[in-house]
Amino acid sequence: VNYITSGKPIEAVNDVSFDIKRGEIFGLVGESGSGKSTVVQAILRILPPPAVIAGGKVLINNKNILSASNTEVLQYRWKQISIVMQSALNALNPVLTVREQIEDVLKEHNNLRGNAAADRTIELLSLIDIDASRLDSYPHQLSGGMRQRVVIAIALALMPPLIIMDEPTTALDVIVEREILAKIIELRKELGFTILFITHDLNLLLEFADRVAIMKTGKLLELDKAQKIRRGGKHEYTQKLIRSLPSAAGTREKGLLSKPESLDLDEQPLLEVRNLSKSFSDSGIFYSSSSEVVNNVSFQVFPGEIIGLVGESGSGKSTIAKLITRLIRPTSGDIFLNGSNKKVSEARRVPLEYRKQVQMVF
Repeated sequence: VNYITSGKPIEAVNDVSFDIKRGEIFGLVGESGSGKSTVVQAILRILPPPAVIAGGKVLINNKNILSASNTEVLQYRWKQISIVMQSALNALNPVLTVREQIEDVLKEHNNLRGNAAADRTIELLSLIDIDASRLDSYPHQLSGGMRQRVVIAIALALMPPLIIMDEPTTALDVIVEREILAKIIELRKELGFTILFITHDLNLLLEFADRVAIMKTGKLLELDKAQKIRRGGKHEYTQKLIRSLPSAAGTREKGLLSKPESLDLDEQPLLEVRNLSKSFSDSGIFYSSSSEVVNNVSFQVFPGEIIGLVGESGSGKSTIAKLITRLIRPTSGDIFLNGSNKKVSEARRVPLEYRKQVQMVF
């Protein structure tokens, strides 16, 4: 695959070859920019311009998809091969409900309508452990894990023999990630489909993949059984990746990070958060509800300090960050900066000086 530019074409994927056996989990791993997602887009014939397929074949049941007509390609997408994207929020249509998005695939590709489509939609949600009460929810009303499950349900809609999973857990916390992976492996055993799993996380992939292919700078460096890759592999780059994997029993290399300096807790805090709370309300003509996302949170941040805020999806981490930066207003609580006695949390219009001193990287 080449990217055509005004100068010399950029070679994004170079002479990559592999086969995937029925029923296996085949892992394609590599760092960002190695060409993993480009390979996936080429397989599905969805490469965006200026990318072009310069050569090679993609055989599905011995049929070369690259030489097939657009009509033929449409027939094999979803029925023969489907994909789970890495960002469920971007993959789902924000103005359509879960029901509408699943039924759209059933209607367009399998001509299922009415009660048949409705029953199949409920069946698919049941497969991925989502209650039917969520059918009329919009993507923004679901947690990250639920959205990813909906995308998996859509990929399973026509029961294709091959499902491509392009970093499906990248945007999820470790707890939700494990839940999603466990569900994927369970469904694969139950339904018998084959998986092409794309990721940059070799340590994760080695836990469940049957075979693993290593990519770097558009080339396939090594392909072997997962057990052999874990033992070190043959290629120098593979061996380097294996050595970099964390070990629960191994020693930690010293000198990578500087030792944290002791803090003077008698010093005035740079930021102080007191009893911060935030509730979101949802109301209509005949109903009204409220959910508390942040409840009575207090902490201090001292000058030069790095403080970590960790928690699973939906625990309130990002909401606290948005409250501190005053992207949203708190329901109650106080926020003080540089010991100021002015409560930023109470201000209707956030002072310009505060905006200059507090910024957020998303």
